[in-house]
Amino acid sequence: GVPGVTMTISEPFTDTNGNGTWDSGEPFIDQNGDDVWNPIWMTTTTSAGEAFTDLNSNGIWDIGEPFTDTNGNGLYEGLGGYHFNNLPYGNYYVEMTPPTGYVVIGASNVTTLVNSSAAFQIGVDFVLPIQFVHFNTSANCNDVNIVWTVGNESEVSLYNIQRSTDGINWETVGSVEASHTATAQSYNYVDLYRAISATYYRIVAVGISGAVKTTNIVLTQAECLDITQIHVFPNPTSGTLTYEVNSSYAGKVLVVVIDELGRTHMEQEVALEIGINTFSLNVSKLSQAMYFTGINGIAESKYVKFYKID
Repeated sequence: GVPGVTMTISEPFTDTNGNGTWDSGEPFIDQNGDDVWNPIWMTTTTSAGEAFTDLNSNGIWDIGEPFTDTNGNGLYEGLGGYHFNNLPYGNYYVEMTPPTGYVVIGASNVTTLVNSSAAFQIGVDFVLPIQFVHFNTSANCNDVNIVWTVGNESEVSLYNIQRSTDGINWETVGSVEASHTATAQSYNYVDLYRAISATYYRIVAVGISGAVKTTNIVLTQAECLDITQIHVFPNPTSGTLTYEVNSSYAGKVLVVVIDELGRTHMEQEVALEIGINTFSLNVSKLSQAMYFTGINGIAESKYVKFYKID
């Protein structure tokens, strides 16, 4: 949560005309006893939010995630969350003032009606004013290099580097401490991960007090298979297509067959060894046409053409 957020609450009143503020002549409860409606009746300043378990590693609390209920009210109170009990019935004008270095998402004030439960909860999100100037990745056969540039990171504690294979579920793979400067600062991180298929990255800036801000998502994929030659025969073929592949990579790969429009018609996993590899693929069920075949993860310019005949 964000500590140091100041919240003021007015004396309760009846918002007769529904304009969101007290107007002369509207009834109010004189809590201070001075016969004047006061826009500031109570003031409070938050401490850090309640601790929680970030199950999906997105940097914020989500419904269903476990949390430490510090005040025992059964509600998670984190980024700008407040809970007040035992308030008289009526309308309240509430205003939030964030600490230095934070900005408010949306309106910083609200008029709310406390009903017969005599309690209400409001929430306002505060974000770090950090600016992500640049964020990019580059992948090779062995790792992914991640670079980013930021501005005004004086309120940032660290950066979490997160990876995903589907763009939905994220894993924090590393962290870099912030330099806490108000000027532009560049960072890089090397993820020892072979991104031979589509891999997504993002950076989550974590504030000193726990507030977060996340970059856009970047997709990367390495052409890390060093296949020097692919040869197929017989060509044309009516049934079995035999491959000779010269590889400097040892491991499992996916052999694919695509048409002229790039549509995939067949896939088969093959274990390669360093050197010359020979294996076969049954293409008898393909329609008569021209196709291209290669190994997923290498440039399509290295695919070879073959003809399927009946």
